[in-house]
Amino acid sequence: MLPWANTVKTHLHAWFGGNELGNGIADVLFGVVNPSGKLPLSFPRRIEDKPTFLNFGSERRQVIYGEGIYVGYKYYEKALLDVLYPFGHDLSYTSFVYCDLTVDTTSAKLNVRNSGDVAEAV
Repeated sequence: MLPWANTVKTHLHAWFGGNELGNGIADVLFGVVNPSGKLPLSFPRRIEDKPTFLNFGSERRQVIYGEGIYVGYKYYEKALLDVLYPFGHDLSYTSFVYCDLTVDTTSAKLNVRNSGDVAEAV
């Protein structure tokens, strides 16, 4: 899907933009803010890995949807397929320290601290 993904240093994907999208992209590019968005979908490694690959087509100008509830990340998890970038993936210009992991039968807690030079937006 993205044959160039491993040959570039940076990816910039802008999703669900509004009137200020251009200003937001400029702020990221010029280092005014740290990018903190999360992908709203998964990027498969190959077009053949998409949940709709075998179902996409038309009959009498109607598209047939056959993947049921297994769309997006649900499909990749069910099919045990590795994706290029998973749903919710993000990268940052800063680094973090993780500590004090506690797990019990109903929850997991982890302390995360920004250890880099760039402020992280939440």
